[in-house]
Amino acid sequence: MAGGARRGGGSFEDPSPLGFVPGGGLTTAVLVLLTLWIPIGAAGILVHGWEHSLLGRIAAGDEAVDLAASDARVRVVGIAKGVLLLATAPIFIAWYRRVYRNLRWFGAARLGESLGWATGSWVVPVGNYFVPYWVMQETWRGSDPMFDLAATDRWRTAAASGLIRAWWFTLVCSSLLGGLVYSIVGQNTETIDGSLWLSRIRVVSTVTLTAAAATGILVVRAVNRRQREKARGLEARRDGDDPAPA
Repeated sequence: MAGGARRGGGSFEDPSPLGFVPGGGLTTAVLVLLTLWIPIGAAGILVHGWEHSLLGRIAAGDEAVDLAASDARVRVVGIAKGVLLLATAPIFIAWYRRVYRNLRWFGAARLGESLGWATGSWVVPVGNYFVPYWVMQETWRGSDPMFDLAATDRWRTAAASGLIRAWWFTLVCSSLLGGLVYSIVGQNTETIDGSLWLSRIRVVSTVTLTAAAATGILVVRAVNRRQREKARGLEARRDGDDPAPA
């Protein structure tokens, strides 16, 4: 079989706007960016943990503790996370839109959400806690090589992905905790008790964010693997080399 899967003029190597579009360089970029979150997250956990330790010593009466160096490290970690977020968010959303759109190439007569709403929901308050998760689960189900989307709707009621559940749980937790951090910075942090609470929340927020990046890597790899397998199966069935799935 020459070339990649082809439908509506698309192929793995030279996909048309209406054909299957594999992850390619976009997937590589997403994986690289998500991987960068892990060392930055680990550094953040250490920095915030050390900050909490120093604050604990101050609370215990140690007057020799100097927080200047710790504060500088916290700022550096915060800047690194902010820059990486600005780089990761648009690239990940572009990948997410691409794999969702591929469901139409796979034969889905309709999608649960429009491409515009699925993409824009990431920046819509409240909706961004639910819609992207639903879209990712729909993408997971529709990418299952065992279903012919053009012949049956049974894929819509297939089992959801536990991996996507875990990823979304950690992502939402990190978002909520991150929002809590920003809401209390400058409030009640002039006292040691307030600063201790802030440092604890920062540690937990960074842990969940790092976990979200790690599970996100697994999600991206799994979805791309399923879509490529499904695309190859469609090609084989059109060539008469493979029976149609359920």
